[in-house]
Amino acid sequence: MFKKTLLRLVKLLLGLVVLSIAWYGVHRLAASSTALNSFEIPTISQVEPKGDSLRVGAYNIAHGRGGKLGESNWTSKTRKLGEAHLLKIAKQIRAENLDVVVLNEVDFDASWSGGHNQARFIAENAGYRFVSTLTNIDIDFPFFDLKFGNAILSRIPLKDISLIELPPVKPWEPILAGKKNGMIATVGFSDKALRFVAIHIETRSYETRMGSAAKILEHIQKTNVPSVLLGDFNSQRSDAGSTVVDALLDQHGFKTDVDFKSWKTFPSEAPDRGIDWILVDSELSIRNSQAVPSALSDHLMVTAEIFPLSREPTRSAN
Repeated sequence: MFKKTLLRLVKLLLGLVVLSIAWYGVHRLAASSTALNSFEIPTISQVEPKGDSLRVGAYNIAHGRGGKLGESNWTSKTRKLGEAHLLKIAKQIRAENLDVVVLNEVDFDASWSGGHNQARFIAENAGYRFVSTLTNIDIDFPFFDLKFGNAILSRIPLKDISLIELPPVKPWEPILAGKKNGMIATVGFSDKALRFVAIHIETRSYETRMGSAAKILEHIQKTNVPSVLLGDFNSQRSDAGSTVVDALLDQHGFKTDVDFKSWKTFPSEAPDRGIDWILVDSELSIRNSQAVPSALSDHLMVTAEIFPLSREPTRSAN
């Protein structure tokens, strides 16, 4: 009797393993076709920007795990706060009066954060009607999910959403789990089209970072639409001129108004390096770039005001 029961349990466990692997495999096959997603929150009214400038921002929210560097996504003290912590992030974003904000490391359905769609929750509570998301990591087993990536939240309609395929660190990573990619969205503003490029560049490999920058440039140079690059570049300004940020600023006409020596965005507890950026191309101008002090994430949120070169801005940064 015991042997029969044990055999049944073994068969059941094997069946569950096979089912889980099949579930995971089917999901991975479909992952690339479902990576991009856009939606509106109908309870939030569309807000038209006033004046000739836009307030924009970028924020790596670290999966909502809090601001202590090195804490686990699973066991951080902040994780226990759940939506209460996300609400603080939403209020911080709302206080900056941003027209468009890019989020990095935002969970769409992750077991470590309770399966919440953090992009939707923050958009609802910060006042953004239009949301586009890009799932970079997409792992799905029965009763276990890890789906996260980048998001663009906007008061202005987001159009022509597209994915920028970036190189992986290892060739097997996109097959098994996914990888960092970029996302582009176009907005209409002041009788012009502007492209917002949501960026989270790989931290583990210099070659991959430089290859990612090349792919981003290749993609945006296909049209003449002015572009804004926003996000966690995992790259600093250097005297050697050898980083992704160096290349974009020195060789490809992008610009910022920050003081490079004082620009510090990470880690939030004691910032000692600037790796989060808002860069604009030669057809745009930028002013009032700031890193907003906060302990809500291990990165500081960065904000700026952008405007077409052909127009003197009339909108106050505040």
